Amino acid sequence: MRAEWLTWQEEAQELAQALVEEQKATELPLSPLWAELLKLERQMTDEQDKICAVRGNILKNEMRVQKMVTGISSSPKT
Repeated sequence: MRAEWLTWQEEAQELAQALVEEQKATELPLSPLWAELLKLERQMTDEQDKICAVRGNILKNEMRVQKMVTGISSSPKT
């Protein structure tokens, strides 16, 4: 029974080592892709910020136009 346990323990250690090696082997080629992903996520956030700023300007301009229209329609006609 002890021999079987030792066999399983040895196999577990070998598989754990194989897992570590596979992780290292896949991590290296993926690192440039992770960097590119981070860059694209930053760009996406920047673009979303710009979109929000433009939407804010549009709303402000719509309010300004509405005030002008209201002012024109409520001004006394001569």
